[in-house]
Amino acid sequence: MRECKCDKNKKETGEAESNSENKPACKCFEDRDRMPKEFAHKILEAVKKAVECDVPPASVEELFHSLRINQEIFECAYRRLEKKHKVVYRRGVNEVWVNQYSKKLLKCWNANMDISFVTDAYAMPRAKSHRRAQALKQRMAQPLPWTPQPPVPEFVARRGTGYRHRVRRWPTSKLTQRSFKLVTPAQKPDQKMVFVVGDSHLRAMVDGIVAMPEVPLSFSFLSVPGAHAAELRTEVSHAALPWTPDVVCVLAPSNNLTASRNIGEASLDFGALLATVCNRWAKVFVLDFPPRLNIEPGLQELFRQEFRRVAARMGLPYVSVAEHLPLDRLELWSRDGVSTAYFVVVT
Repeated sequence: MRECKCDKNKKETGEAESNSENKPACKCFEDRDRMPKEFAHKILEAVKKAVECDVPPASVEELFHSLRINQEIFECAYRRLEKKHKVVYRRGVNEVWVNQYSKKLLKCWNANMDISFVTDAYAMPRAKSHRRAQALKQRMAQPLPWTPQPPVPEFVARRGTGYRHRVRRWPTSKLTQRSFKLVTPAQKPDQKMVFVVGDSHLRAMVDGIVAMPEVPLSFSFLSVPGAHAAELRTEVSHAALPWTPDVVCVLAPSNNLTASRNIGEASLDFGALLATVCNRWAKVFVLDFPPRLNIEPGLQELFRQEFRRVAARMGLPYVSVAEHLPLDRLELWSRDGVSTAYFVVVT
């Protein structure tokens, strides 16, 4: 029988045996009964080949029975080749390539999960996220070439140089508490009726300051200065027309640029306005709002694109007018940045 190395050293040095409970444990015979590495390697190779074959076993018990081993032998072989302490999670043969998971947690979470077992009080799970973080730290530590970019010019609101007629007093709506005017001329049998709904951009035409083009059409207007989409919807739903218009033109509400908290809210209000108009009349199209000088052009373009998408989802034509009002022609705008030259031609 082999002699313990610890006892042999004590005899040679004459050291007395300690009676303390905290004395180190003897590890001289720890590896004596362990499985040989070659044998453990053959077992794990056989298990791998059996799992990767075309027709794998239906269960773990059938897998072990075909290899003439059991769970204890497999665990011994696995632990013999491991380099650090690990936890073996038992799964079915058809789940060998699935990440560690819990069936109860999977039912609640219904998503991918990577579970790491904490084997001691000082253990720290290091999964894919840890490796990605370490790689990011290494990349950030390396100096990167940096070229300063030119500063983005800050938007400055401009004023127009055009003339705007004196605003006339209109009646106040009991629904929105805003001034409004509904113009409904007598219907002519030889002309089609066009009903235009909008905000203050229609003032000059409603008051008769800007003459309408000579076309075989008759125009009626509903103008609510300062109204956004939700208020226009309220006025349209209560508008009393003595006849049914052949076509309805809805001016995209530019007041939502300042009235809405975000583009999503403006989109919902504009969609509700179009739905109300389409429920009352059959033929509807949307006319783009004119650009403003006192609001950043990029924001206006975002609202314009969102209004166009809303109209497209409802199958309504969207007519653009921004290209007909160049921003460098300041005579087209009044001093408050609202367009003064706004002509509507419906064909």
